Amino acid sequence: MSDARTDGHDRDAGHDGPDRADGRERPDRLETSLGFPWRFYRWLFVAMAALLGAQVLIAVLTDAPLRPGFLLAQVLPLVLSLPPALVLRRRPQVVDRDGVAPGAFRRRIPWSDVDHVRRPTRWQPYVTLVLRDGRERALSVEGEEGARDVARIGDVPLQD
Repeated sequence: MSDARTDGHDRDAGHDGPDRADGRERPDRLETSLGFPWRFYRWLFVAMAALLGAQVLIAVLTDAPLRPGFLLAQVLPLVLSLPPALVLRRRPQVVDRDGVAPGAFRRRIPWSDVDHVRRPTRWQPYVTLVLRDGRERALSVEGEEGARDVARIGDVPLQD
């Protein structure tokens, strides 16, 4: 890193006023929720319920037998996908001075394990942490400003 830093702080740490292009202060902690397409999920559920209702109505009107296996195969994926979706919605990702808590089902990543922060690209809009062992972890933080904030909070380099 070629930045001249004193006692572990950013070079603009003593700067008063907004540091960001949008006029907001730079945060010391980022907390983001993982996105889940709730609108799509709701409409998918409505479509599946309408399809089931139509099948039951047709079966009643034509005296055709209802095949429970076929009906179960349509409902089961929606029912089984709901609990993980709720867990992901409730567990936010937290980026602070101690490290990154990546949300559900993963352990906290201390900054000592992070080699650098990769900027978002055209095809990958999220900030990515590159760990010292070569693994990568995508965060739910978007944009160039978010990448700068994550790198500043963890005091790690920001690379392309």
